[in-house]
Amino acid sequence: MSNASKKCSKCGQIKSLEDFSRDRSAKDGLQSACKGCRRLVVEEWRRKNPDKVRAYSKMYQRENADQRREYRREWRRRNPEASRKQKREWRQKNIERALEQERQRLRRWRKLNYEKDREAQRQREAAFRSANPERAREKSRQSKQRWRARKRDGIGYRVATKDIRRLSLANCVACGLPADSLDHVIPLSRGGSHGIGNLAPMCRGCNSSKGAKTVTEWRKVNDWLPLGSFPQRKDRADGAA
Repeated sequence: MSNASKKCSKCGQIKSLEDFSRDRSAKDGLQSACKGCRRLVVEEWRRKNPDKVRAYSKMYQRENADQRREYRREWRRRNPEASRKQKREWRQKNIERALEQERQRLRRWRKLNYEKDREAQRQREAAFRSANPERAREKSRQSKQRWRARKRDGIGYRVATKDIRRLSLANCVACGLPADSLDHVIPLSRGGSHGIGNLAPMCRGCNSSKGAKTVTEWRKVNDWLPLGSFPQRKDRADGAA
């Protein structure tokens, strides 16, 4: 046996010194078992001790949080396509967790940027009116029609504060994000009432998109919408019995 090789104490094969890891306590400075055999030993130990592996992993992540965060950030920068693919696959497998994380991020952002959010909304509305004067006038006309319908028909019920609060804390029945407005399932301009039975929590984007449409009309325009709770109200919104 030449000086450039060594016999593994596990598998008994004679291998190159490059196949052995370093060990300062050994006479020759190398471990007695080759890298392949050592790998099998480690894998077997990990399989028999899952609790210890998880505990060590959590401790390592906690003690090296900054380094791991920087490493992931750098990896995403160097591998944008792989990072996007990884995110898409994770979202498909964990859709509920992904939606909940998006809701939490949106709530935190709105809490920290309340005035900024309101100012941005005002700017978007002003830009929309400037770019779409005809559509803006039509929306204003529909708003006045709804007000006249309420005044003429008097169809309205007192909605308790606790019900308003409960609905405002719910998620949008269309997209699942936190709701920041209430929608009349059957539009007021189409004969709907202002009562708890005709109110649904919605985000401002979905509420604006639905406008004075019935649920069926909205679905025909946006057939991709996953209307979560609306199918239960569909018959009423269509005016059916």
